[in-house]
Amino acid sequence: FSLFNTMSIEAPPGSFEHALITIDDESQTTFSLAERSLSNTQCEQVLNALWSNVHIKAVDLQGNDMNHEGARALRDMLKVNQVISELNISNNCIGEEGGRLLSDVMDHNYTLKSISLARNMIPPTIEEEIYTKVALNSTPSKFKHDYWMIVGNSPRYTTLDLSMHPGEPMDCHMLTNAMRTNTHVTEINLAGVEIGDKGAEHLSRMLIQNRSVKKLNLADNNITAAGFQDITDALRSNTTLTSLDLRDNRGLDDGARMLIKLLQTNNTLVHVDVQHNRITKRFMEQVESAVNLNTSDPMVKSTLFDAMDNTSTEMISLSRNGGIRRDAMRVIDSLRFNTSTTHLDIGNQQLGDAGVKELAQVLRTNRALKTLDLPNNDIGPFGAKDLAMALVENQTVTDLNLANNKIADNGVAYLLMCVRQCHSLVRININLNGASGALQDELEDACSQNDMPITFTRLMPQIKTNDPLVQDLDFSKYDGKFFTDNSAKMLCRAMATNTSITKIDLSHNTLGNVGVAAIADLMTSHQHIQWLDLSRNTVGDKGARALAEALKLNYSVASINLDHNCITDKGAADLLQALHVNTCLKFLGLASNKLSEPMLQQISELCILNACPPGLKTLIPSLQRGDEAHLVVDLSSKGLNDSAIQVVCQALERNTVCQRLVLRFNESSDTGAVSVAHLIEVNQNITTIDLSGICLTDTGARALALAMPANRTLKALLLKDNGITDIGAEALRESLEFGGNASVTKMALDGNSINAVLRDRIQDLLDMNNQPHGLKETIHRLESNDPTLVELVMIPDEDGDGDWDEGATGYYDDVTCRLLAIALLDNSHLNELNLSYNRITAVGAQYLADALEENARLRKLKLNQNQIGDIGAQALCNVLESKNDSLTMLYHDGNGICDEVTDELNRLVKVNNTPPVFKHMRGRLVANDPALTHLDFRGSTLPRPFDDFGAELLSQAMSSNSHVVSIDLSGNRIGDAGVLHLAGMLRRSRSITSLDLRNNQIGAGAVALVKGAMGSMSLREVHLEGNFVPSDVLSDIRATLKINVHELTPWQADILPVAGGLINYPEEALETVEYQSAVANDILSDALMDQSVLLQYRRREYVLEIEPQGAQ
Repeated sequence: FSLFNTMSIEAPPGSFEHALITIDDESQTTFSLAERSLSNTQCEQVLNALWSNVHIKAVDLQGNDMNHEGARALRDMLKVNQVISELNISNNCIGEEGGRLLSDVMDHNYTLKSISLARNMIPPTIEEEIYTKVALNSTPSKFKHDYWMIVGNSPRYTTLDLSMHPGEPMDCHMLTNAMRTNTHVTEINLAGVEIGDKGAEHLSRMLIQNRSVKKLNLADNNITAAGFQDITDALRSNTTLTSLDLRDNRGLDDGARMLIKLLQTNNTLVHVDVQHNRITKRFMEQVESAVNLNTSDPMVKSTLFDAMDNTSTEMISLSRNGGIRRDAMRVIDSLRFNTSTTHLDIGNQQLGDAGVKELAQVLRTNRALKTLDLPNNDIGPFGAKDLAMALVENQTVTDLNLANNKIADNGVAYLLMCVRQCHSLVRININLNGASGALQDELEDACSQNDMPITFTRLMPQIKTNDPLVQDLDFSKYDGKFFTDNSAKMLCRAMATNTSITKIDLSHNTLGNVGVAAIADLMTSHQHIQWLDLSRNTVGDKGARALAEALKLNYSVASINLDHNCITDKGAADLLQALHVNTCLKFLGLASNKLSEPMLQQISELCILNACPPGLKTLIPSLQRGDEAHLVVDLSSKGLNDSAIQVVCQALERNTVCQRLVLRFNESSDTGAVSVAHLIEVNQNITTIDLSGICLTDTGARALALAMPANRTLKALLLKDNGITDIGAEALRESLEFGGNASVTKMALDGNSINAVLRDRIQDLLDMNNQPHGLKETIHRLESNDPTLVELVMIPDEDGDGDWDEGATGYYDDVTCRLLAIALLDNSHLNELNLSYNRITAVGAQYLADALEENARLRKLKLNQNQIGDIGAQALCNVLESKNDSLTMLYHDGNGICDEVTDELNRLVKVNNTPPVFKHMRGRLVANDPALTHLDFRGSTLPRPFDDFGAELLSQAMSSNSHVVSIDLSGNRIGDAGVLHLAGMLRRSRSITSLDLRNNQIGAGAVALVKGAMGSMSLREVHLEGNFVPSDVLSDIRATLKINVHELTPWQADILPVAGGLINYPEEALETVEYQSAVANDILSDALMDQSVLLQYRRREYVLEIEPQGAQ
């Protein structure tokens, strides 16, 4: 510290000494001497100063010259200092030895949590070791000590317990890395270290790889359902963890669901604790049950989970299980609130009367079970009694199998009583039960009566007598019994002579293939049935074949519904073959069967064609084959509905011949438009589609708009006389503008409710599609005022090299100009537009002229080699004359413009190169407006400065002006040529007293101002500072101005400007002989100086318009 005491407190701020002085400032928490190229000694001084510092937490010494000796000082400092948490010593040269010193000290330092060592020539292994030790400072101190034992896979270290270190942060990423190859740690306790979801995510990665940990305690760690998700996902592949403690977290019911789902496949977890996770009682019980199932038979576990899942399994079977009564009782109990399982098979489980009594209790609440298989379960009469009484209350079970039990006659009596009160029971198997044959027959008869629908029983007499009032039969509503195959056979017999019934609804029954075959026979013999519903009847391929054979002979049925059955493509193929013959069936429902989409589509198409006008059924195969005769498919005014249009569109999907599809004036709607939209997406051959007058609304228009971007061949889309409003039209506009469609060039929208502005915009976009490729994107960029689009080249260029290609086909025309004119109205970035070598006429030129009235940004316009002629050029002249000040370059060669108009156009463009304020003031100057006395044309206030041409125009405008007194032209670009014109203006003017030409580009040409000043007796001031005027020329100008100021005699006024160098002579000496001699000498001296100045300017490569005249 003596070093610091001897330092001057006046050390300059920013110096090394000043930094050392301020290191003890208690308000300072960071200290930086980065990139200072400090020597190793200076670095050691800094580190020594930090030994006892207790307020600086971050130190930055990167970019210095610290070597291993400095690293030694750093090591000594870090042993003592327990405050610094961030250290940056990158880009030094501590080397391997310094790296080892740092690695050693990190075994004793617990506060440094961040370090940067880049570019220090430290070997990678040592550098990695240092980073690891620093990272360990972000973990509990105990883990820091245990880390290396875990990494070293010590066989003595089997338990990691950090639960005694609450409040200390735990970096689970370090734990994951440490456990990557460990095979001895079997128990990890992280209770209360608050790892959160992030820590759970890291632990999940460890669990995927590690195969040694068997117990994991994560209690009280603020883990949410997201962390539960990571852990359960990892445990799906982990087969070693047996205990998981997740108490006092925030898993909620979602976390419980994840654990339950995990336990369905995980068979190793036997202890899971999720108490105090805000989980409801129901899910807590399910988690507990799921854990307990890991001690059961795997098949039973799977079965129980299926029952608890309540969504997937229709049948639960334990008949092949080893007869463990405990598992069977678990299954029975799980069905208490189950609503998905319909078939329960628990044969061979030794239930006995006690087990059946438990089952009876379940049946009193369960209304899903339909079939009960209880064979070989040692059930006696008392069990049969409990079961019978429960089934009376149940009223849903239809099949009961009690074979090979011990119910005897007493048990059968109870079941007989049950059947007579429970109308759902239609089949009971009591074989091998020791019952008498008479009781068995009586029970079978009772079940048969239960199998007959009550509605059918009541209608039987009217059906047999052909009652004309009974025309519709509806057996779809469940009345306690299903319509089975036996019922179907009885119906066919009852309808043997009936001719009144036309509609039969047998949906939601159990006809099966046998029952449907009976109905098919009825269709063959009765030609008056028109409507038949056989949905949800478990009909398979055999039943479908029977119906197909009937359809070949039936000519009355128009609708058959076979939804929700079991028909496959095999049975559907028979129906399809029948439809090629049958011409009456217009609807055949086959939804929710086991059919492929192509098969369903073919059947649907044939049914639709049966409902279409004659001839369409033969047209569709021709369209599918692509016959060349159908170049144009005209189906206008055919009465086609949406389904018929769908069939036509599907037939054309792969057609490569048809180019024009006409569907106007049909009985379609938006649904038909959707079919056409799909056709547009897949068919790349049709060029014209006419959908006029088909009741199309905005929905259909949107469907067409969405399909258009995928098509590259459609050119015309005719939508006249529909119900499209601005909403649908807006969708079409967006498709054309942003969707990428570049093919549609015609869209008829007459007869729709679309506003004129939107209609015009759509027409503009269609016109863009009719232009060369890329125009639409260009217009969009112009309209969106893209700041990067400052130059636009639109010339015929097919090879993309940026030059005009002779013989190119992509020309721009007047329509292009119209679209560009609209886009340019509000554009403020485009500077240059090149439209040369195109086919623009006077019409296009007028569009461009209209745009130039509003656009004040465009500077350069190229129209070479077009056809604008005199009329187009005159339109440009008109706008340049008074309404546009920004266009400063216009190229118009090769346009057939006469010389007179060409000159005028060139003149107006030159005028636009002058400041706009002068252009607007020019007429007033010419008219000698008395209100204009002072002209302020300072370059700093002008968007475009004056140049030599501007000076010429100003001189011409001032030719007859007598009111302007002062002109300020400072800060412009006027050179020697411009000064000549200004000098002429001064000679003619009798009013100008002041001319400011400071900071221009005037050189020796300023000598012309001498003559100008001589001709003007009013001029008093000429300012030329900041130019390149020779000093003697300035002297002459000042002398001439002196004459004007003193109002000398004519003789004096004639001679004094010539001897401008003698302006300081006293006036009384002007008539002396000495003066005459001095004049001659001065003239010679000035001439020589002029020659020298001009030669000097030439050497500097200045281009001057005034040649030196020598010393004459």
